[in-house]
Amino acid sequence: MKLPILVMSLVFISAMSSGVAQEVVNEYSPDGQPSLIMSVESDYDFKTTIDRVKEAIANNNFRYLKESSYRDANRESRSLFFCNFDMLARGVEQDSRVGVGLPCAIVVTHAGESVKIQTIDPALAAATMGVRSIALCQELRGMLADVLDEAVL
Repeated sequence: MKLPILVMSLVFISAMSSGVAQEVVNEYSPDGQPSLIMSVESDYDFKTTIDRVKEAIANNNFRYLKESSYRDANRESRSLFFCNFDMLARGVEQDSRVGVGLPCAIVVTHAGESVKIQTIDPALAAATMGVRSIALCQELRGMLADVLDEAVL
């Protein structure tokens, strides 16, 4: 049985201001393998979404570091880089590979009428790499889901 490209494996529901639930989902590849990407659609325009992500980053105890932009004929993307340095220090003490995933990055992409926000799922990435600090990575997953949720409220 073929799985659709976007299948929900982990759902975080938040109430949007319109009263409609918004889902943060983990994506699947076309061959049905779990992806390490957490994704949510934004009802806001590209610039507003970026501003809301930056605000959500600050509101969730992360420090904004920098951003970079990409554009081609069909889409525009902006990567926002940020970190929670206390969490980074705790993670690296437990397993130095945690430093590979921190600082964090969120990519906001505008293609056609769609604006999508994506980030790596640190808990799935940690499990894939055999990282010992799974609890910390699960905590980080929750914090990133909160950032995504807040950005689309």
